[in-house]
Amino acid sequence: MFFRYEIKSHKLCVHIRRGDFLGHQQMESRAEFIEASLFFLNTYLKQNISLIFIGDDMEFAKSLDLNQIELNSIHYSNLKNRAEDMYFGIQICDTLLITASGSTFAWWIGYLLPESSQVFYNSQISKNRNYQKDYYDFDLFLPKWNMLELNNVSKTVKIDNRWFYERFSWPRNGVPSLF
Repeated sequence: MFFRYEIKSHKLCVHIRRGDFLGHQQMESRAEFIEASLFFLNTYLKQNISLIFIGDDMEFAKSLDLNQIELNSIHYSNLKNRAEDMYFGIQICDTLLITASGSTFAWWIGYLLPESSQVFYNSQISKNRNYQKDYYDFDLFLPKWNMLELNNVSKTVKIDNRWFYERFSWPRNGVPSLF
């Protein structure tokens, strides 16, 4: 069994989405967000954490600098497709970090997790913050999920649960039309 000896550890799953997002307007999983988020979550969760990477680029995940983070263990999935990632994540994860917030598979994993689970996600959905999913984040993400905002200067993250229009002082009725 994958976690036979880690039953009592807190399973923090990190969903990686790069592949097709590398050439897309939506932001792919990026090292600076993941590393800062894991440093923050290690302190925030205050538990014996087993880190589990799921998603589409385990070589990228293995290249991350995790030396500053105290972890029980680190696992890199070798699941064969998104359906296996989804099933595994729903069954195993206590907490989910969505690193590419435009990923629908990561969203569904978070949505289908048990009610007691926590979900954290990158507040920046597109590379330039000008994609419809950025503007309508209030209609995409559950209010109980925690939005993480990366400070690009200090390379730290913090929870900022204000919607896009609140963070950027747009009146909600001033959000661009979908059509």
